[in-house]
Amino acid sequence: MPLSSNPDYISSEDEKRFLIIAGTTRAGTTSLFKYLSDHPDVCAASVKETGFFLDADYPNPPPTKYRAVDGLSRYESYFSSCPEKPVRLEATPGYLYSPGAPQRIRSLLPKVKLLFILREPIERLVSAYRFARQTGRISPHIRFETYVERQQHGPWEAIRDLETGRYVRYLKAYFEAFDKKDILVVPFTVLRASPEKLLQVICNPIGIDGSFYEGYDYQVFNPTWEIANPLAHSLYLGANRLLNRTRIIRIPVFQAILSNLRCRTISITGKVGTSENVSMSAEIRSFLESYYQDEEQALGELLGVKGFSWQTWGLEDICLDPT
Repeated sequence: MPLSSNPDYISSEDEKRFLIIAGTTRAGTTSLFKYLSDHPDVCAASVKETGFFLDADYPNPPPTKYRAVDGLSRYESYFSSCPEKPVRLEATPGYLYSPGAPQRIRSLLPKVKLLFILREPIERLVSAYRFARQTGRISPHIRFETYVERQQHGPWEAIRDLETGRYVRYLKAYFEAFDKKDILVVPFTVLRASPEKLLQVICNPIGIDGSFYEGYDYQVFNPTWEIANPLAHSLYLGANRLLNRTRIIRIPVFQAILSNLRCRTISITGKVGTSENVSMSAEIRSFLESYYQDEEQALGELLGVKGFSWQTWGLEDICLDPT
C-alpha cells in the first residue's frame, strides 16, 4: 500500500521523528533505552516495549494494550506525556524476530530510524540461558547443555534463543523494507565499553545534541545475575507471575515498582555475573561454533563491512546517514 493512501500514515507535516530499538534481546536494549530516554529532546514511550508492531501470534509478547490494528492514535498514547519533544523512542527487541513487523513499521511511520544491537551469538545465548533461569522460564536446575540440546530441532517451550542468534535471516527483511540509511546496526561490545561514543553516533542521525552525554552516568539496567538464594528468588518469581496475570502490570507506575523490586531482588538472591560463570562442555562449544560459523561472513556482507569479525567490529564500521 502506498504511504499516501494509508489513512493511519503520519504525514510529514507532523515533523515527529521516531527511533525504534528493534533488537536483539540480551544485548543492552534496556540500558540504551534508559540513556536515550533521559535526553531532553526525546519522548520515551510510557512502557519500554510497546510491542505495537508485533505479529498477532508472536510468542510471549509484552503485556501492553495495543497493536497496529488499533490504529496509530493508540500508538501516540504511549507518548502523551511529552508530545512537544521532537523524537519519540521505544524499544521492543522482539521486532527483529517478528516477520510482519518490518512492513508494518514501514507502512505506518514515515520518519523512523531503526537501531539493532547485536551480541556475539554464543555469549548472547549464555546470557539468555541465565536470564531464562533467573526469570523462571526454565528451572534453575536445567544445565546449559540441556538448554541447548532441547532447542537443536526447533523451539523448546516457546524458547528459541539458539536460532535467534542467526541474526542475518531476520535483518534481511528490514534491509529489504527500508533504505539502508535508516538502519543502524551496532555491536554490544561498544555499548558496554564506550557508551558515550556510541550515543554520539546515534544522536547525529536523529538530530539531537550528543553533548548531553558528556559526563553522563551510564548505569547497567536489566542485568543477569547468579542465583545464590533459591528461596528468595522463588518468592520474587511468584510475585512477578501474580502481577503479570493482572491488568495492573500495564500501568506504568506498577511497572516501575516491579523494576525496582527486580533490582532489590538481585541484592538478596544473587549477584550480577558474567558469561564465564556458566560451564560449557567442549562438545557443546564445538556444536555452537559450527552452528553459528557462517554468521560472521553473512553479517559482514549484509552490513558492507570487509573482514567482519565479532572481535574487531567497532565504531569505525558503523555508519548511518543523517539525511
